[in-house]
Amino acid sequence: MTGSKAQTDTDQSLQRQDLDQNSVDFFAQAGAFDSFPGAALLVGNNGITLAANVTGELIASLLRANGLPVLREAIRSALNGSTGQVNPLVLPKEGKGSSPARAFDVLVMPWAEGATALLLGREITLERGLRAALVESRQRFKDLVDLAAEFAWECDLKGRFTFLSRDSVLGYPADDLIGREAQSLALKERHGGSLPFIARAECRDREVWMKTSDGDGVCLAVTAVPLYNEDQGQIGTRGLCRDVTALRQHEAKEADARYLERLLNYVLQMVRDQLDPRGMLKAAADALQLAVGARGVAVYRLEPAVAFKIQSRAGEAFPAPLEQQFLAEIGGGEVLEVQNAQGSALVQMTRSHGKDNGLLCLWRYEGDEPWRDEERELINVVALEVATAIEQLIRQEALERLSETDPLTGLLNRRGFGSQLEARLERVGQKCGGALIYIDLDDFKQVNDSVGHKVGDELLTKTAKLLQDQVREGDLAGRLGGDEFALFLDGIGRGSVIARTEALQAAWASEVQSADLGAKIGSLSIGIALIDGETRESARSLIERGDQAMYRVKHSGKDGYALSLAASCVEERA
Repeated sequence: MTGSKAQTDTDQSLQRQDLDQNSVDFFAQAGAFDSFPGAALLVGNNGITLAANVTGELIASLLRANGLPVLREAIRSALNGSTGQVNPLVLPKEGKGSSPARAFDVLVMPWAEGATALLLGREITLERGLRAALVESRQRFKDLVDLAAEFAWECDLKGRFTFLSRDSVLGYPADDLIGREAQSLALKERHGGSLPFIARAECRDREVWMKTSDGDGVCLAVTAVPLYNEDQGQIGTRGLCRDVTALRQHEAKEADARYLERLLNYVLQMVRDQLDPRGMLKAAADALQLAVGARGVAVYRLEPAVAFKIQSRAGEAFPAPLEQQFLAEIGGGEVLEVQNAQGSALVQMTRSHGKDNGLLCLWRYEGDEPWRDEERELINVVALEVATAIEQLIRQEALERLSETDPLTGLLNRRGFGSQLEARLERVGQKCGGALIYIDLDDFKQVNDSVGHKVGDELLTKTAKLLQDQVREGDLAGRLGGDEFALFLDGIGRGSVIARTEALQAAWASEVQSADLGAKIGSLSIGIALIDGETRESARSLIERGDQAMYRVKHSGKDGYALSLAASCVEERA
C-alpha cells in the first residue's frame, strides 16, 4: 500500500509540473476557482485530482476512492480532447440522515492543451429536490383526483372538451371526445337545460345523466368552476365528475322498497279489516286499483268445472278480447302478462294448499305505463291473501249450503229457499214476472202411519226429484218442511205457470202416485202466487200468498191448484 501511495503521489507531482502556473493559481486562495459557486477540479490521468476548490473536494475524495465510474469515463474523453457532461452526478448520501444526496451537473472539458481535464459542477441538489417534489405533488394530485372522481375535465366556452384526465371516458377514447360538445353526451329525456360543462359560476355536485359508448345511462355528480384569462375574461370551465350511478340506483331501490311496503300495508290493511271473505275480495280489488293505478281489477274464482267466474271487481270491466286472451293462455300457478290493441293485463294465479283456486287480474290501456317490478311484487303478495280469502269463501259457502239444504232431499230448506228467493227478487227485480208454486202432499201422515217413515221418506225424495226436473237456470226448488215443497219459476206468465202446474200434477200422478210403495198415495194441493210487476213484494209475502192459496185448495177438497194475484189474493180454483 505504501508503495502504491508513493507512486500516486509521484504521478500527481509529475502532472503538476506539467501544468503552467496560471492553472495552479486559479485554485489558489482568492484565485478564480476559489470563489466558484459550484465544484471546480483539475483532474489528470487515472482520475488524479490536481487541484480543487472546497466544493470540488467532495468529488475529488470519491475519485480518489475509485468511485464515480461515469465521471471517470468523461475525464478520459476530455483528456483525449472531447468535452463531455455528466448530468446528473449524484453523490452518495453521507450518513443515514434524511437530507437528500447532493447532485451536480458536471461539465468536463480538456484543459492546458489536453494535459488535464477541467471539471465544473453546478449543484442541482435543491433544484432536483424541488423537481422531485413537484413530480410527487403532481402524482399525488392525480392519484387523489382518480380516487375522488371518475375523471377531470376542461371545456371551452362552447362546452367542448379540451382536456380529459383519463385515456378512456364513458367508454369513449379520450381523444375521440376532445373537441366534442359535452351536451351531445347528455340523455335528453332527463335534461331540459344546459349542463354544468358551460358553468358561469361555481357549482358543486350537480347531477347529470350521460350516455356511455354502449348507450347506457350514467349519473355523474359534476363540480365545476369557470376558467379566466389574465384580463379576467372567462375562457372555459374545468371540473370533476363522480360516478354516482350505483348510489342513485341503490337509493331508487330503497325508495321502491319503501313505496312497495307502504302500498302493501295499505292493501293488506284494507283486506284484513274485512271479516267476511266476500268483503275481503272486494277490498283487495278496490285497494289494488287505487294502489297501482290500474284501469280495472278483477278477482276470478275457479269453479269445479275448471271455469273462471268473476267473484269481485273494481274499476272498469276488462275488454272482452283481452279477458278472453288471458283466460285462454293462463296455466297452473303462473304469472302471465298479455297485451293486445285493447290494453295490457297482469294476471296472477292464486293457489291454496297446492291447488289453483282463482285469478287476480289487473289491466291498463295500451298507452299507459308498463307494469313495474314493485307492482308485480305487490300483486304476488296480495295474491296470497286473495287465495286465502277464496278458500275461506269456498268453505263458508259449503257451510251455508249445509245450513240451507234439506239433508233428505237435497233441496233448499225453508231458510235457504227464502234467503235465495229474497236475493233473486232483489237482484233481478219483479218487472220480468214469475210465480211461486206452493205444494203440499195430501194425506202424507197416513202414509207414515200405515207403512212407516221409510216409505214416507222415499215418497218425499221422489217428489223432490220430480221438482228438480222442473227447475231451469234462475229457478228455485225447496222443501219448506214436512210434506210441503215450493218452486219459484223465474220470468213466467200466468198461462205458462198454469200449464207447468198441470204438467207437474200429471207427472206426479204418473211417476209417484203409481209407484208401488205399499201404501195408498194421496194427491197434491198447490197454491200459485203470481208476481205483480207493478208491486214490490218480499219473498216472505210471496211464500205466504202461495201457502194461503194452497190451504184454500185443501179446504176445498184437495187435489187441485189455486191462483193468488198479488196482494188482493184473488183466487182461481182449478
